[in-house]
Amino acid sequence: MKVIIPVAGIGSRLRPQTLFLPKSLLPVGGSNILGHIIDSLDRLDISELILVTGYKGELIEEYMARRKVERAALSEVPVHFVHQAKPRGLGEAIHLCAPHLDDDEPVLIVLGDTLFKANLRAIVSSQVSQLCTRKVGDPERFGVVVTDEDGRIRRLVEKPVQFVSDQAIVGIYWIRETKALKEALDGIVARNIRTSGEYQLTDALAAMLEMGVEFRSAAIEDWLDCGKPETLLETNRKLLQIQTRNCSPQLVNCRLTPPYYIGDNVRLSNCSIGPNVSIFSNVEATDSEISDAVIGEATRIRNSKLTRTLIGRHCAVKDFSGSLNLGDYSEVGTL
Repeated sequence: MKVIIPVAGIGSRLRPQTLFLPKSLLPVGGSNILGHIIDSLDRLDISELILVTGYKGELIEEYMARRKVERAALSEVPVHFVHQAKPRGLGEAIHLCAPHLDDDEPVLIVLGDTLFKANLRAIVSSQVSQLCTRKVGDPERFGVVVTDEDGRIRRLVEKPVQFVSDQAIVGIYWIRETKALKEALDGIVARNIRTSGEYQLTDALAAMLEMGVEFRSAAIEDWLDCGKPETLLETNRKLLQIQTRNCSPQLVNCRLTPPYYIGDNVRLSNCSIGPNVSIFSNVEATDSEISDAVIGEATRIRNSKLTRTLIGRHCAVKDFSGSLNLGDYSEVGTL
């Protein structure tokens, strides 16, 4: 099995967080988005991992090089990078991977900008191609599936203008008919078939249905959106409920309220931390209260009360009370 993770997006709705980092490397829940996805693949039999990069792709390559050193299981898996210079849709991203795909080897596609709770081992054990779906209240934002009573997919529609289904495709695609996938992608690119100005994977999957390929819908347990600051904080809360971690920070007169994540070499003095706080390595905070927040590495906080807050790396905050959304290397107050 080969695995494709498209991570070429800019993440404009998450600025200023994405001014210095690609969206997939944004910190959340004690790791970053891509890190959580890689962790979910740990127990799968993968012959090759393919990442489609674009915006700040060199940072993703550097991150994956570190991961291969840190994780023995990943170190045995070949990793290749495919560059999508000017992203024109998910269909184009997967089409660029075609030279790496074998006609008779299944492929798992996992989008690199959302997180999920799903039994991937069960999904890839299916002898039929599967698209993971979840009921949504705004199906016009997504590709959706129309199924019969047995869960067989009969129709796919990308961003429907009129209601056809509320079962959205959530970004996990198990494709057993790789040759048909490649032919369908070749077809939409050759005939310049676009939806909303982009080459859509949903359109290629719809073409596969017309070829006679069988798809079934597979439900997932949870779908964690990382597309906006408010949903990134919500995802942080959910991830922290799974595991609270404390890397023996230097604490002086502090109160910690789970769930939380505290990284390496964190120094806290006269602070109240939590709930729902991720603090990454080398952060220093004094005389402060922090709840419902993600604090990037090497940031300094003084005499502040922060909630519903995203702070990037190497920031400085002093004498502030309320909510913040700071990108890397930003300052509020003067330390």
